[in-house]
Amino acid sequence: MISPRSTRALLDSLEKLQKNGVQFICRNPAIDTTTAAGQFFVKALAIIVKFEHTVIRERNLEGQNRARAAGRRIGRPPIVLNIEAVRRLREGGLSLRKIAAQLGCSMGVIQRALANFSPQPESAGHPRPAADASQTALA
Repeated sequence: MISPRSTRALLDSLEKLQKNGVQFICRNPAIDTTTAAGQFFVKALAIIVKFEHTVIRERNLEGQNRARAAGRRIGRPPIVLNIEAVRRLREGGLSLRKIAAQLGCSMGVIQRALANFSPQPESAGHPRPAADASQTALA
């Protein structure tokens, strides 16, 4: 029995059945994928799904653009992190997990901060961070 949550899920299920040699026949409404009319119906349904997806995407982008025009920020707020504090805690022997817990952020944020803002030799071709970059916003 097919119990899709969306039209896309129904089409995916029908495609899987067809790949395994199973033909789908629905009695009410009459859809028989072994006939040209049934195949047409399924393909028309796929076009409607694509159209619906495109309309939703357009509306979403319009809403984001309106919000940006109104001066609202889109997405997560940046995490303001004191890089010097992270370095001091790390040099003090704390684990990344403990540093993250102490500063109230995720371990991934701490890892990115240390990777992005650790001093690197000039010869490696990587620019050194600015000396006053003690507080940095990470996205």
